[in-house]
Amino acid sequence: MHLETTDPITAMLSDPERTVNFQRAVSEWNAFICNRNSQTSHSSENATREGPGYDWLDSEVAQQIVDGVQLGLDSELDSTVRHYRLGLLRYLSKKFHILPSSLMLQEVKREGSNPVAGGGFADIWRGSLNGKSVCLKVLRFVVEQDESTCARMRKQFCHEALVWRQLNHPNILPLLGVNTELFFPSFCLVSPWMEHRDIITYLKQNPEHDLHSVLLEVAAGVSYLHSREPAVIHGDIRGVSSSLFLNIHHRKCHDSRATFW
Repeated sequence: MHLETTDPITAMLSDPERTVNFQRAVSEWNAFICNRNSQTSHSSENATREGPGYDWLDSEVAQQIVDGVQLGLDSELDSTVRHYRLGLLRYLSKKFHILPSSLMLQEVKREGSNPVAGGGFADIWRGSLNGKSVCLKVLRFVVEQDESTCARMRKQFCHEALVWRQLNHPNILPLLGVNTELFFPSFCLVSPWMEHRDIITYLKQNPEHDLHSVLLEVAAGVSYLHSREPAVIHGDIRGVSSSLFLNIHHRKCHDSRATFW
C-alpha cells in the first residue's frame, strides 16, 4: 500500500530541509507499518518493534516533525493517512519525550492554594487562561517516588494529551493545551472549566432537566469516540469522574448539553 507523502502540510514548511526531513520521517513510518502489516508475527522482525530507529533524528528535528504532523492532523486528511500520521505522532512523542508545540500554553494561572478535586494520580485545580476559567489536571508526582514509575506516568499523561487533542465533537470537552511550568516538575492538561461540575451534581441541583436528552448526548459522545480510527475507548465513564469528564455546558441561549472526556 502506497501513501502519498506530499500533502498540503509540506507547503507550510517553508524551509526545504524541514520539508525533506518531514517527508523522510513519514516515508520511513509508512514503510515500517506497511511491512509490518504484510508479515506475520512469526516471520517479521518488525512485528516486535514499535517503529523505525530514526537514528538520524535529533530532538530539535523530531520536534519540527511532530509539529508538522500535528498541523496536518488539524487539517482535512484521508482517514487512512490520518491513522498513519497519528501513529507516527504517538511514536515520536514517546521516543523523544516531546509534544507538539501547538499544545503548549504559557499564560495559565492557578487560582487558590488547594486543588478542588483529585484522583489516583492527578489533582484538579481551578485556573485561568486569558481571563477565562479553566480546569487544570495536574499529574501528582509526590505520591510516587520511583523514577521508572514517574516516567511511565509522564508517558501516559502525554499519551492522554495527544489522544484528547485530536478529538472534536460537541459532547467532548476540548483540550486547550498543556502547561509545563505552573506545577513544575509536574505539568497539567488544560480544559474549559465547567461551572456545574459533573452531570450527577447538575441533575441533583436541576431535577427538572430532561434526563433523556442527557443520555442521548452521552451516547453521541461515546459513539464519536468509538468511531475514531483507531477507536478511542474511555475507561472511566462515570458521572462523578475526578477529571470532570462529564459536565453540563450552558450556551448563551440557556440550553444545555452533556460534555465529557
